[in-house]
Amino acid sequence: MKRMILTIIICLLFPSILYAEADGPDYYEVQKVASDGVLNIRENSDWKSTKLGEIPYNGTCFQNQGYVGGLTFQEFTELLEEQ
Repeated sequence: MKRMILTIIICLLFPSILYAEADGPDYYEVQKVASDGVLNIRENSDWKSTKLGEIPYNGTCFQNQGYVGGLTFQEFTELLEEQ
């Protein structure tokens, strides 16, 4: 329930993210990361690549920045409700 509320709040604060194109998933949620870990964001898809940042293990509602294929916003929202 907390995730769904967070998703709604973020979407209300940043309405421009609701207009993502239908060529890939609109949003992401971090999964399969230990509760004491982070998801590293790198320049390229190689673990040796320069680290640009990190997302906490419980991060949600990260906007797609160009990946094609996956979940739509509607599918993402329905997944949150099932949890």
